[in-house]
Amino acid sequence: MDGLHALNMAAALGQPQGSAIYVTADFGETQIQDEIVLAYFAAFKAALQGQGKLGVYAEGAVCQAALDAGIADYTWLAGGMGMRGSRAFLDTGRATIVQDVGDRVARSPMTLEVGYCLMLNDGTAAHDGARQGATRRG
Repeated sequence: MDGLHALNMAAALGQPQGSAIYVTADFGETQIQDEIVLAYFAAFKAALQGQGKLGVYAEGAVCQAALDAGIADYTWLAGGMGMRGSRAFLDTGRATIVQDVGDRVARSPMTLEVGYCLMLNDGTAAHDGARQGATRRG
């Protein structure tokens, strides 16, 4: 139901057919809940009826599982390398987008670097050259 609703909303907004629609279960699920979350993602993708690619926004363990199960076409690794499996997933290089909240590199607590990154329809990223809050890989 959610996938169909998202597909209809995307069409109403003029989103190009075949582009990505992202889904999330952003609540710090545990490994025991992965099966339920992956079933939800699979049902969401099925509701897209092949008219869109599925992106998953989640911690690393969930992104990895969604890719391994063939459910996700793209992943957006949620910020915070302390979340379950996130550092390991980042190291695989399989994340499409990485939300960088600055916890990978030691920095002065008084330092705040900001920037922007826009995902364009052609799959490229545009950014301001500063350290991005989200970066596209691959």
